[in-house]
Amino acid sequence: MDQTRTLICWLLAVGTLCGALRPDACRADEPDSKKLFKVVFQAESKAQITTEARVLIKAQDGGVLIEGRDGRIWGVPPERLKTLEELQPDYEPLTAEELGKSLTEELQANGVPGTFETVTTPHYVIVASTSRVYAEWCGQVLERLLKSFTDFWKQRGLELTEPARPLPVIVLANQQQFANFAKVDGNQLSAKGQGYYSITTNRIVLFDLTTAKGQPVVRSRDDVIKRLRLVSANVATVVHEATHQISFNTGLNRRYADNPSWLTEGLAMYFEASDFLDDDVEIGRVNAVRLKRWRDAQRAKRTKPMLTIIRDNKRLNQADSAIDAYAESWALTHFLLTTRSDEFAGYCRQIADKPLLPWNSPDEHQQEFEAVFGDAGKLDVELRQFLLKLPAK
Repeated sequence: MDQTRTLICWLLAVGTLCGALRPDACRADEPDSKKLFKVVFQAESKAQITTEARVLIKAQDGGVLIEGRDGRIWGVPPERLKTLEELQPDYEPLTAEELGKSLTEELQANGVPGTFETVTTPHYVIVASTSRVYAEWCGQVLERLLKSFTDFWKQRGLELTEPARPLPVIVLANQQQFANFAKVDGNQLSAKGQGYYSITTNRIVLFDLTTAKGQPVVRSRDDVIKRLRLVSANVATVVHEATHQISFNTGLNRRYADNPSWLTEGLAMYFEASDFLDDDVEIGRVNAVRLKRWRDAQRAKRTKPMLTIIRDNKRLNQADSAIDAYAESWALTHFLLTTRSDEFAGYCRQIADKPLLPWNSPDEHQQEFEAVFGDAGKLDVELRQFLLKLPAK
């Protein structure tokens, strides 16, 4: 999600967006959010963009936060906004067919080679330059994850919503295609990974994990599973990124609201530990990779008090501390869901109700957390004792 930082910095710098306006004036459900506009503006790249969108926020200085029919969010400062013309009828997301066509055209415009297949499921539109077999397998896994995710929260008294639009997925033929596209898509830091979720475009981008030098193309679902048994850690990355997308499209989190990173990343790591190659998926298994990292950091005396990830996102965003901070985020999430499940669901409800753009101060983040879970210092002691006794499997 690094490509959003410049945009968010501008939005937060515009005082009228989150300071001079009343807090409820920043909400996405203001009347204008239902109207459709033709918006012409200059992007940061200097290219002129014309899109149909709804207005999520309109600042007093004339800047806008808009959401296109494809789900992409743009922050447009007043000096780059050319025209804002109201259209008829009201705003509606792209249909599955329209979204598939739009994604295909974007891939072609960015020079991604090959032919593109579009696979649709009840909730996803998958455009792939890989084999249809692999794209269909991705669709099956994503649907299973979505159902598992919503069932998990329903059992804890938290009713999530159906995604309001088809969820976009791009699956590229190999890691090189993925790396090239990640760079033009504004996700340079993800180019060496196995996938990413873009909070700006609301899509996940993956590549075919079954491709290997000298290996034949997979021809069946069984072929896919056999091949992926050799790279199960990479499958965890797919589940991680897909969990982000699901969270932001079922009401658990809200794009461009103040979602604590320890929470969003902790939940993604909580679900990535589940083996979606098995027919019976067990949610809530210990994430052995993250637990090992936490214990290694503990032995090396690198672990920090949990308040360092609760109060702000600095350690999660810094290269020298991110891996340890991610492990701590998983640890905190796993601990709270195991020992304080009801309180955790209530905390998630509060986070889901936050308005767009205003960011709390570190003190406010701490108060928000401790109002639900109690004193963070005492909880930190309990967390460490819990983790030291936790079995790795």
